[in-house]
Amino acid sequence: MPIAVRMKKDDSVHLFQILDEVSKNGEVTQRSLSRSLGVALGLTNLYVRRLVKQGWIKIVNLKANRLRYELTPSGVAQKTTMALQYVQDSYVFYREARKSLTKTFDGMKAAGARSVVLYGTGDLA
Repeated sequence: MPIAVRMKKDDSVHLFQILDEVSKNGEVTQRSLSRSLGVALGLTNLYVRRLVKQGWIKIVNLKANRLRYELTPSGVAQKTTMALQYVQDSYVFYREARKSLTKTFDGMKAAGARSVVLYGTGDLA
């Protein structure tokens, strides 16, 4: 009996990455997808099967041991929808972060702070 797996935010990011990789190179392997996603091969297989079940990619057998993945028209539409959602989510995140930081800095200024040091190396820093 199949086990239902709930999709998390990270899952949708991984599914988008797979759709993107397949659109660039249909001869990509699950092993190479696993490496680029940074997840286990078994989880990559689960993601690919989910995409096939949704009808967003199809698998074409080239040889007995060789597969090719193809994005379906609904897969192209889904990839576009996911990309748009990512941009919208990012815009909301940065707008809210800006509001929060402005409020924090205004409070620090009112408390007499004259300078602030930000520490970090990532994009958010």
